[in-house]
This record gives sequence, structure tokens and C-alpha cells, in this order.
Amino acid sequence: MVNECLLAKWWWRYGSEDRSLWKSILISKYGSASGKWLPFTEDGQQRSKIWGDILHMAVSNTQLYSFYVANCEIQVGNGTRIRFLENHWIGEKCFKEEHLRLFELSLEQEVPLSHLVERKRITSRWDLKFRRRLRVWEELEVVRLMDKLNSNTPCLTEKADALVWKASSNGMFSTAAAYNKLTSGQKKKYPENPPTKSQKIDVKENDIGSLERDPGLRIQIWDYHVNQRDEIQRGYIKAILSQYPKSGSTTHLRSFQLSWFKLFPSWLQYSPTKDAAFCLPCFLFYKPCGSGYDGQQAFTVDGFQNWKKVRDGAKWAFLNHIGKYPNSFHNVAERSCEDWMNQFQHIQKVLDNFTSKQIVDNRLRLKVSIDTIRLLAFRGCVFRGRDERPNSINRGNFLQIVKLLGSYNDNVAKVLDKAPKNASYTSPKIQKEILHIFSTKVKNAIREEIGDAKYCIIVDEARDESKNEKMAIVLRFIDKDGFVREHFFGLIHVSNTAASTLKDGIYFVLSHHNLDIQNIREQGHDGASNMRDEWKGLQALVLNDCPYAYYIHCFAHRLQLALMAASKDVIPIHKFFPKLTFVINIVGVSCKRNDELKVAQAAEIEHIIDIDKLETRMGLNQIGTLQ
Repeated sequence: MVNECLLAKWWWRYGSEDRSLWKSILISKYGSASGKWLPFTEDGQQRSKIWGDILHMAVSNTQLYSFYVANCEIQVGNGTRIRFLENHWIGEKCFKEEHLRLFELSLEQEVPLSHLVERKRITSRWDLKFRRRLRVWEELEVVRLMDKLNSNTPCLTEKADALVWKASSNGMFSTAAAYNKLTSGQKKKYPENPPTKSQKIDVKENDIGSLERDPGLRIQIWDYHVNQRDEIQRGYIKAILSQYPKSGSTTHLRSFQLSWFKLFPSWLQYSPTKDAAFCLPCFLFYKPCGSGYDGQQAFTVDGFQNWKKVRDGAKWAFLNHIGKYPNSFHNVAERSCEDWMNQFQHIQKVLDNFTSKQIVDNRLRLKVSIDTIRLLAFRGCVFRGRDERPNSINRGNFLQIVKLLGSYNDNVAKVLDKAPKNASYTSPKIQKEILHIFSTKVKNAIREEIGDAKYCIIVDEARDESKNEKMAIVLRFIDKDGFVREHFFGLIHVSNTAASTLKDGIYFVLSHHNLDIQNIREQGHDGASNMRDEWKGLQALVLNDCPYAYYIHCFAHRLQLALMAASKDVIPIHKFFPKLTFVINIVGVSCKRNDELKVAQAAEIEHIIDIDKLETRMGLNQIGTLQ
């Protein structure tokens, strides 16, 4: 129970340390199915061993999980971190648990509390948005929800939302308090030091130098406290004894030989008390259980005393102890010992040596990549080349521009040449991540420009070169200055062109950016049946959820249809287009015919200019192509 309470403290840290780096990494890697207050993710997701054990404890120990949830209370502050429907900020249950049907119909499942409180301040009522018109029994649910909200209207402050532990007076989670609370009906109380399978030995910092050097008398490494084992291991490694006395039975010629120290200087030790040989690396990294550790007790706990087998040909005991394979227990322990001695590889040393100059160089290197990507994206150019190897003469637009920037600036060239392989910021993955950040910033700017105003959607779908069906979404609205704006807002992949699939894609994009579907005042599509059908088309499905989203056939499509119909009714025009197609095909397949046509066109333009029937100025009368 003590260990489980210790692990449960990570639940508390996850909910209370909102801006910590480790929490941001976990959310980025595994996501979060419970907001930012509980660390639980979607079922079936792959997790690391440690984090998986912490999350699995909610299933293996339901008593602890129920106790934790019952004693955690969200203290309302500014309301930016609290999800209005999903988090427990009023009463013992959240609105999602009490009104599940309303939660499923809501368009604002992840909207923060501060957003709705601000809306209530403006409109003087709780204005909740739903995907469709509510039925009678659903409206009764809304009435009950409104009664609870009106009787518990939150008062927002400037402080951040916080997590409070009700089981303690100071509001902070305590492992000891949780343990004593769960075992209040039992005799055991939480000890000052958490109990383990065996009593651990506590060694003070000034006692490291007085460790027992005799291998036969020293305490086993696993008997020390887990937080002190690192220092104990370093203490033994740094203080290897240099001399050992000879010993052995006077009636027997075999005894421990000093020459063995020269043959195995890195690990062999001798105990005068037990008259036995020991292995230092195996002692430091030996575990009393587990596969691969059988037979190691002779050189770690009991000591090796059978001197007859030391030089027994193929059965040489010391060589058998080392093992034939690189992954034997002794070889693994010896490599671990070498790693402990190399303190420059320690993570703390690496972080301490990360100077401010390296930080500046990394930022400059990243800035070069960002500026290059911004230029290529703005010009609509391709990023990658066919061959991006260092010896290639054309590595693609992105890498070539980065190289060009370095040739004009010595500082840029220096940081690019000395860039580590894991932090060059030029890989295709980094390019996509930076592009995604640009896209997010542009969409957020458009979202802020729209605000809570009404808007229109223009949707069309097409197939790209990779044979994937894409749906483009354009937003049309009036800005704060009264001008009509049209902004491309997203291009998403759809599995098919069914009306329900297109509607789900549109709703996903709009709800992801907190755009209220009830604010749609117009929807513009083409004239295909899946778009304009009166009962099952996309316009009908959207109109059911938003009665003011009137459908308008796209004017560009209507113009195209009108031109096609007019060309069929006017005989000369109807005959003109087939002949034009024939001329284009005849001229386009031959370079000679194309040049002759350009010469004839240039002579015609020159003649018209000479007789003053054609205006001339910069940009006019340029020769183009038939396409």
C-alpha cells in the first residue's frame, strides 16, 4: 500500500504542476483523455513501463483511485484550465457524468469555463451550443443543468486554477496522510522510512570513505537504500585496495597467487578473513534474483575458495566466471562499472556543460531553418530534392538555400558546420513540424479575426495527384472594419464524398478551433447531388443543425454551367470551341508550328501598332501560349 501511495503522488503532481516540462512531454507523447487534471490516456495505447504502471494502478487498486478522486477538488481561479463539461468544479460529479446526452450533443465539449463565463457576462445567460435542435426531454435536462449553474455561479479571479487535497489541512497531497487514511482501521501506521522487503541501511555522506574494504565482510549492495546505491558504488570503485596478504592452509600447496591480480586487474579481489576471491564489478551490480544471475553468488556473497580449479585447463574458474559471450553477467557488470567511472557522460554533467553559447548557436541554427521554410512556403516552392546526400550537386531548395545563407554569413556557416547530427534542424520531420506551426498560427489569427461574429463556409472537394480525396474549406466573414474577407482555412483528407463524411470533416475543423456552428449564415457548394440534395445532401445535414445556414449554389460553378449551356445554343460559338481544340492540338505537338505561330502573331501585333489601333505600354501585348 505504501508503494502504491508513493506512485499515486504522480497523479497529484500531474494535476498540480501544469507547466512542468515532464508533463508537457508526456502529453505530447501519449496525449490526454482526461484533460490536464488526471493523467489517464486512451485504452490500448502503448506506454513506457514506469508510466504504464502508474496509470494501471487506477485499475488494480480501485480503493486508492476512488479515495484519490473523492479527495481531489478543483479550486476555480481564472477558469482557463477548467473544462466546463468534463472537470469536477461543481459538486462531486461533473456535467459529463450527470448529463451525458447533453455532453454528446454539445459543440463545446472542451471549451474552458472562462469562455462560457465571459459569454454569460455579455449575454446575461448561459448560452450552450448544441449540434441540433433538442427534443423535449433533452430540453428538460438543460433546465436542470441551468438551475444548478444559476445556484452555483462561479466567481472568477486573477489566480490560476488549482488542485486542492481535501484530506489535509494545507491542501497538499501527502503520501503519509493518504496511507494513514486508507489504513485507518488497521494497526499499521505509515513509517518514517517506507518499508521494503528487507531493512535498508542508511549511510551518511561522511561515512562513504569508511566503507568496509574486505570483500568477505562488506554489506551487499542491495541492502543499502536505493537512493544511496549510486554513491556506494562510486565509493567502492574509487578506492580499490592495492595490496592483499597471502593466506591458505599450511598443509596444502595451493593458495591464492599474487600473479592473478596481474591477469585480472580490473575485477579480482581477495578477502583475508574468508580466504576467498571476489569480483568487484559483480558485487557492485549483482542482483539477488532474475535470469542470468545464477552462479554469481560465489564471487559476490560466499567468495571463491577452490584454488585447484583456477588453472584447470578448459575449466579455469576465473575465465568461466568472465564468460565466453559479450552479454555475460560479468561483462555487462564490468561495462557498467566503466560507465560509472566516466562521470563526464552523466546527464547532470551534460546539462551543466550546456553553455549559453550553445543555446545561442542552437537558436541561430533554428532561425535559419524557420526563415528558409517561411520563404519557400510563401512562394509555393517544393522543399525536398531527389538526392539530398552531402555530395549531391542539387540537394533540393531547402538545403540549398540554407547553404546559401551560410555562405553570406560567417556565424551562420560556423553553427551549420558544427551542428550535431541530432540537432541540425534540417530534417524533413523538422520541416513538417515548422510548417505545422505556421499553419496553426495562421488559423489562430483567422479565428481571432472572426471572433464570435457570423460567418459563411465554402466547401469543395477534389482528388490530388496521389489519388486521395481532399476537401477544401474557405471561411467568408466581415471583419471589424466592415470589409468582406475570404480566407482559406483548411485542407483535410476524406475517405469518400458521402454527405455525412463531409459534414463530419467540416464539424471537426470548426469545433477544433472553437468556431460555433450555430453562427453559420451561409454555405456555398457546387451542384453535385451529394451537396445540394434537399433531404440527404450536405446542405440539408448542415441546415438541420443550424437553421440559418442557407445553401447557395457556388457562383463560379453556376457561371461555368451557364457558359456551357449558352455555347450549345449559339451555333457559331458551339462550332468555335471544337475548332479551337483542333488548332491547339495541331500546333502544340510541333515546335516548328509553334514558332511559326508566334512569328505570325508578332508580325500582326507590330502591324496593328504601326497603324495606331493598339495601345502600347509596359506589360501589354506580350506573347503567351495557346493554353
